[in-house]
Amino acid sequence: MLNSLNSALAPTPAFEDPIRSVIFSASELERHGESLAHAQKVTANAKKGENLLRRVKDNARVLEHAYLDILKAAENKVAITPAAEWMIDNFHIVRSQLRNIHDHLPPAYYRELPKIAEGPLAGFPRVYGIAWAFAAHTDSRFDPELLQKFITSYQKVQPLTIGELWAVSTTIQLVFIENLRRLAVSIVASQKARENANRIADEFLNLKENTHRTTEEIFADLQTIEFVPSFAVQLLQRLRFQEAKLDPVLSWLEQRLQAVGRSAEEVATIEHVGQTGANATVRNIITSFRLMTAFDWQGFFESVSLVEQTLRQDALYSKTDFTTRDRYRHAIEEVARRSPFTENQIAGFALEMTSQSPIHDLGHALISKGRKELETKARFKPNLSLSLLRWYTRNGTAIYLGSILALTLAIVLCALFYADQNHLSLLALLTLGVLGFFPAAETAIAIVNRATVGLLGPRYLPRLDLESGIPREFRSFVVVPTMLSEVSKIEAQVEQLEI
Repeated sequence: MLNSLNSALAPTPAFEDPIRSVIFSASELERHGESLAHAQKVTANAKKGENLLRRVKDNARVLEHAYLDILKAAENKVAITPAAEWMIDNFHIVRSQLRNIHDHLPPAYYRELPKIAEGPLAGFPRVYGIAWAFAAHTDSRFDPELLQKFITSYQKVQPLTIGELWAVSTTIQLVFIENLRRLAVSIVASQKARENANRIADEFLNLKENTHRTTEEIFADLQTIEFVPSFAVQLLQRLRFQEAKLDPVLSWLEQRLQAVGRSAEEVATIEHVGQTGANATVRNIITSFRLMTAFDWQGFFESVSLVEQTLRQDALYSKTDFTTRDRYRHAIEEVARRSPFTENQIAGFALEMTSQSPIHDLGHALISKGRKELETKARFKPNLSLSLLRWYTRNGTAIYLGSILALTLAIVLCALFYADQNHLSLLALLTLGVLGFFPAAETAIAIVNRATVGLLGPRYLPRLDLESGIPREFRSFVVVPTMLSEVSKIEAQVEQLEI
C-alpha cells in the first residue's frame, strides 16, 4: 500500500519494493516449497545467466552510501527512524556478510549452479529463487527448522544438487543483503524527504534566522519538491495547529492527498505502518546474520541432502568423519557433472557396487580402484583437462623425475650460456657444470614439488570419526620392543607413546 501511494504521489518511485510477502506458517511454507518446485523450470544451459555477482557489488556500494548518509544525519542530531538506528549500530555485521558472500561465491562456482528458465528471476540460480521465496514469506527471519522443512518439501518435487545445497547459506545471505539494500534506499529517501519538510516548515514558522523569503516564495519552492508520503506526513505534523496564515498551505497539502484518494490520517497511518515494517525487517535481517554466522551449516547440509541419505544406508559410511564423507560426496558430484544420471542415482550405483564387492567400502568405488567401474556404469565422459590430469597421475613417477632432470639441465645450461659470454675456457665451463648440477637439482626439485602440490593438491585419507572413543571391535594392543631394566624406563616409554 505504501509503495502504491508513493508511486501515485511522485512521478518516479524512489526505491524498489522490499522482498516481503504474506508470512507463512510452517505448514504453509512446506506446501509453498512443493508448489514452487512445480513452478520453477530449470534451463538446460547452466553456464549462462544473470550477473548476480555484479549486483552484489552494487548492493555493497549502495549500502555503504546509505550508511554514510544515515550516519551523517545522526551526527547532525537529526531524528532517525528505528530501522536507521539498526543500520548504523550493526553495519559492521553487514560488511562482514558482504565479505563472506565474496569469499564463498566465486564466479566459477556460481556458473555451475542450475539456472531458472522463466519468470521474474529467469537466468538466476534456482537456489536464489528458493532463498528469495524463503525471505519473502518469513520477513527475512532466519529459522533453521523452517528452512529445513522448506527445502525438504521442495526436494520432494525437484532434488537439489550438492552444489546448490552448499550454496543455500551464502544465497540466503545474498537475498537478505538485497532486501537490506532496498530498505536502506527507502530509509534514506524518507529521511531526506522529512529533512525537506522540516526545512520548509522552519521557514514557514520563521525558525531560521537567515531566511528572508516571503510566504509566497516558500510556497512556490514547496511545489517544486517531490511530494512523497514521508514529506507530506512530516509537513502536516509540523504545520498543523499553527498560525492561521498557514491554513492555505495545509489546504494545498490536503488537496494533493485527496487527488490520490487519501486523507491526511490515512497517509499518516500508512507511513507509520511502513516505518514499523521497515524496522521489523531490518531487525530480522541483522539478527539473522548473527544467527547464520554461528549456525552449523555442515549439519544442515547433511540433514537435507538426498545423496547423504542414500549413502548413509552403508553402515561403514555413517562411521566416517565429516571430511571423508565430504570427499565421497565430492566424487559423486564430479561424476554427475559429466554423466546423464543424477547425483542420487550415482550414489545408488556406488552403494550397489559396495554391497556386491568383497571390499565393503564406498571409498573403493568413489575414490579408489573401483572408480573406473563406477564411471563406466554412469556413462561418465571426462573432459580434456581431466584426461590430461589422469594421464599425468598414471605416469607420475616418470613425469616427476623427467621434469626434475629437464629443469635441472635447463638451469645448468642457462648458467653455462651466461658464463660462456665471459669467454671462459672449456675446462672452466665443465667444472662449473659439474659443481652447479647439484644446486640446480635442488632448485628443480623444489619447483617441481611446488608445482605438483599446486596441480594435484593434498589428498585427505579416509578415516573413521571415533568421536565417542574407539569401539570394542577396533581395540588392539600396541607392541613396542624395548628393554625395561628399571621402573623409571617404563615411565619414560609410556610418556613417549603417541596415540
